[in-house]
Amino acid sequence: MKGDSKDANASSPGLYTPSLVLYAIGYITCATIGELTESAQPALIYLVPVLLAGSSLAALSTGQFKDMLQYKDPQPPEEDEAAA
Repeated sequence: MKGDSKDANASSPGLYTPSLVLYAIGYITCATIGELTESAQPALIYLVPVLLAGSSLAALSTGQFKDMLQYKDPQPPEEDEAAA
């Protein structure tokens, strides 16, 4: 998510802000259901579907869905063995 501002296509919005809003919605939903039912609720029951569906819709609407599916975590630079 750090890479949102460093994307090659700087004119397209990143997915960080929509994901943050969606997380808040999922959390509030979980807390509300927990209060209404007066029982503990596993947060992932609400967070995972909200984040997956919402992030997918946000990526589809901005044309970043393929990029989102092909995301690979950047690897840290390898240290030179000669320097050790």
